Amino acid sequence: MAVFSADRAEGISEPQKVEEAQVKLVKALQFVCVRDNQPRVFPKLVLKLTDLRYLVICEIRTNEL
Repeated sequence: MAVFSADRAEGISEPQKVEEAQVKLVKALQFVCVRDNQPRVFPKLVLKLTDLRYLVICEIRTNEL
């Protein structure tokens, strides 16, 4: 996901906790989509978060130059 990324270990002292937080947030997002009777929204949001994460990574790399 965009906000939490356990697979980018540099600078993260406890990646397992990051992964656990990510799982909780994904489940909460999915719950809200189902509760609001909009199950099609969840996959779209996940794709948008993936796109956002890519943009954040690009921005980080640009600032490192």
